[in-house]
Amino acid sequence: FMTVYPNSEVRPSAQFEFANTYFKMQAFEQAIREYKTYIQGFPADAGIPQAMLNYGISALELTQFDEAHQVFNLLIQRFPGGDIELLRSFSSLTQRPVLWYWMLPEAKG
Repeated sequence: FMTVYPNSEVRPSAQFEFANTYFKMQAFEQAIREYKTYIQGFPADAGIPQAMLNYGISALELTQFDEAHQVFNLLIQRFPGGDIELLRSFSSLTQRPVLWYWMLPEAKG
């Protein structure tokens, strides 16, 4: 679809769902690649906060802690306030340590 209709008005949504499909399949390397494409190609789209969150989670799943840290910090900088709640809710729902990284003293600097 995205190759055939590169200028379609639904391309941002299609790219986001393409990335989400990889994420749901736990194909995290592919998910990261597609989230990067989406974030870079459609930086003002409404799904960007969720895409950044899923990108960071994918990096955590692949033990790419530095990349996850960068993505989560950028998420917090670009969307202060509200999107930190996404991280907290994900962490509490899945019992995964998403926020632990920022609790470490060396991560705050």
